[in-house]
Amino acid sequence: MTVRYSLSRRDVAIGYLYGLKYSSPFRRQMLLMAIGIGAISVVRSYLQRGGLNRADLLIGAMWAVALLVVMPAWLAARTKTEERILDIAPDGIRTSIGGRSAVLPWSTIAFFVADAKTWSLQMRTET
Repeated sequence: MTVRYSLSRRDVAIGYLYGLKYSSPFRRQMLLMAIGIGAISVVRSYLQRGGLNRADLLIGAMWAVALLVVMPAWLAARTKTEERILDIAPDGIRTSIGGRSAVLPWSTIAFFVADAKTWSLQMRTET
């Protein structure tokens, strides 16, 4: 089975929001990244002044929220809109975008479901 498609920037932004709503591993990953960005801000303030105040914590929280809010736009801006080709093969899924290609072995894929109109693929996450 071969699937040819192109992504739009809007598709990517919608996919991000869909992932936040329905994928707990994705949601966990994004929350950990946001907490990490906020923590970096707080630690930087602590190391610069040797202490923290309420404003430092608020700024850290604002950085965390900003990451979650800006991420869909950032991902959409970086979207590769060239045609993509997925070939379903015995050794996994072969993918190519423009001149780049890769093979995703079945051991790295949590699930792949396809019908005449849609398909869904999710990569395994390490826990």
